[in-house]
Amino acid sequence: MSSTPPLLDDTTDPTVDTPSDGGRSWLPVVVLLVAAVSLVAWFASRPGETTASSDADGELAGAISEIEFELADGTTTTLADYRGQPTVVNFFAAWCPPCRAELPDFETVFQARRDEIAFVGISHDLVESDWLDLVDETGVTFDTGFQPNQELFVAIDGVGMPTTMFLDGDGTITHVHSGIVNTEILDDLITTHLGQE
Repeated sequence: MSSTPPLLDDTTDPTVDTPSDGGRSWLPVVVLLVAAVSLVAWFASRPGETTASSDADGELAGAISEIEFELADGTTTTLADYRGQPTVVNFFAAWCPPCRAELPDFETVFQARRDEIAFVGISHDLVESDWLDLVDETGVTFDTGFQPNQELFVAIDGVGMPTTMFLDGDGTITHVHSGIVNTEILDDLITTHLGQE
């Protein structure tokens, strides 16, 4: 005697073993996180990408100019100590591949312009030895400082890493550039925002 197979719902495919959704509710979250990380990495690595600009307000506030950072010799300084000459300030970290890539180019431009412009690098590494090792690895000879709490970067509303800030001789922010640069881009930014040919 043959038995009649159970009736199937119209949406059920008897050839497919459909697992419960129990373990997959996290999938959309993971996909979104991966997409977000990829977007940030892509943005940070684009040469010449300029975002946050302080041209509107310009003046580097007294409170910001007095924010201290540690130098390699153990002393502390502030951006106010660089007033009197145009200054290029680069925010970097050892964990940031575009930062590593561009630091030798900063050194090249510094060597060519050291008599007219001050260069300062500020590390956001959490471990002091990471900062010093990166400076040694990339051959940077201009002043670099250590500020793991990113106080100055936050104060200027920095966007992404690496970021480069341009100050005129009075300490006025003339431009903030977010993204990797090379020697040509950096030279162009200096010419445009510091008036130095």
